[in-house]
Amino acid sequence: MWFNLKHLREAEKHSGNSNTNPIILYFKHMRVSFREAWSLLLLAIASLLHGICLPLFDFKLLELRLKYDEKLYDFIPTHHAWESLRKKIEKK
Repeated sequence: MWFNLKHLREAEKHSGNSNTNPIILYFKHMRVSFREAWSLLLLAIASLLHGICLPLFDFKLLELRLKYDEKLYDFIPTHHAWESLRKKIEKK
């Protein structure tokens, strides 16, 4: 779903919190979203540079990507989107 009016409350539920003031919840979500967007923007730029100059960044981009995913997981660990990743990791 691309548009969900109850997104903040669902995000709150997946983060393990409940009954947070809506204004506080909004700004907390905005902070996490901005941090995620900034991280992904920097990673995208670094990936483009790596595509042009292969030795640049070596496997640090992979490590950074996993670090960002871990932080996102810590924020919303119960979301169903993590299941496909868990299944893939357990299969190996």
